Amino acid sequence: MLKKYGEVPLLLKLTKGMNEEQITQHLKTQVQEDSTKNILQMLETLLPQALSAELCKLAGIDPRSSYKKIEGKNKAKLIQILAWTPLTISGHDGFKLAMITRGGISLKEINPKTMQSKLISGLYFCGEIMNLDGPCGGYNLQWSFSSGALAGKLL
Repeated sequence: MLKKYGEVPLLLKLTKGMNEEQITQHLKTQVQEDSTKNILQMLETLLPQALSAELCKLAGIDPRSSYKKIEGKNKAKLIQILAWTPLTISGHDGFKLAMITRGGISLKEINPKTMQSKLISGLYFCGEIMNLDGPCGGYNLQWSFSSGALAGKLL
């Protein structure tokens, strides 16, 4: 698609399948639980901090702002971005330059002794599908091999 169109727009649903109404309710619940939290701290309950900060910027919001002090139009924009995060792929460096990935399934959702999902019995994970990365030099490959061997032994 990159060759044909030059760029590929995407809409990603990063907030665990939540729609705009559910995200709004989640944020309101966060305010009720602790009104001293800023919007970045509230978003960290859904997404990693660095990503949350960038999405705030995209919505024109200071990440240190309290939820109640954010203008309605900016709240609406943030909630829309959280529900459907826009990204545009404009290129890549090719497989030869590929190194490691970031993100993936939270380690909190995986039993480290078995690599089995804590949410879905019988579902096992290994390698870079999980939110774990290390420095270059074979560490990520070793993690992939080791976690795969562990998961495979226990099936």
